[in-house]
Amino acid sequence: MSQFVYIDLFITICMLILSVGLLAWLVRYMKSNDRAASRKGFVWAVPMVVISFIDIFICISIIMRLPETPSAINASDGLYQGKVVIQWKPSPGAKTYSVLRSTEPEGQYIEIAGNISETSFVDTSVRPGKYYYRVVASNDTGKSFSSEVDPGNPAVSDEEFFKLYVLTEKSALGKLKKLGGLGHEVEKGAFGGSITYEARFDGRAHVTNTYSSYCDYEKSQINSMTLNGSLITETDMFGKGTTTGRIDVSGTYSGSVTYNLAIDNKKKDGGCYIIRQTGRASAKSIPWNFM
Repeated sequence: MSQFVYIDLFITICMLILSVGLLAWLVRYMKSNDRAASRKGFVWAVPMVVISFIDIFICISIIMRLPETPSAINASDGLYQGKVVIQWKPSPGAKTYSVLRSTEPEGQYIEIAGNISETSFVDTSVRPGKYYYRVVASNDTGKSFSSEVDPGNPAVSDEEFFKLYVLTEKSALGKLKKLGGLGHEVEKGAFGGSITYEARFDGRAHVTNTYSSYCDYEKSQINSMTLNGSLITETDMFGKGTTTGRIDVSGTYSGSVTYNLAIDNKKKDGGCYIIRQTGRASAKSIPWNFM
């Protein structure tokens, strides 16, 4: 409704300008040419001017009754597990509100809730990841324009955090061609950074995986993580040893994953991961065979 009114107002103003221009030309034409022919022009131009003024008045009166665009949109950032709380300031003239959501800041926004009488909404239909929200105000006359965008995301458990981390870790390891062999290799992340693989043997195998601002993306997730840090795996002739190190995680969800794994026959066979999310009071131990 509001978009149509503004479009109609723009078109009417253009018509008014053209009509006034035509009238001015007719007045000049009457002074030097056939007045009878000019009168025929007035028959068309004067009604156009009158109709334009009436339409402009109607459009302005409608616009004056439309609710103002909602402001101060605030979607919670990792405060509540499994949900995002969206709040905004009351819009003068509004009776109800609608909340729209997208997975991209400039993507397609879909209405997830309408006819809201309060100035807040709890979105419980979210998965781990970042979302983008807009709010539209409504009354009996019509709807306002969409508000500014504000991103938000639900909090996740340490187990969910680790699962998201593993998605990025697996995508990085899957790109390495020399994984399990000797040598040196560097592979880039889809979004940025790199993973470096170095392996040498001096009676014991020494393998170092270094993440340098490595960022990748899983299409099934609305989330990207950036990894920094190193993991060191050392094994003897029989494939027994350890994997230790720490990876710092930043992005929608941030924190660190510390490795303390036992290796047997070149495979994980004990130990744990220590998960510490940013802002959490304590760390969480995840068993080696959690996934």
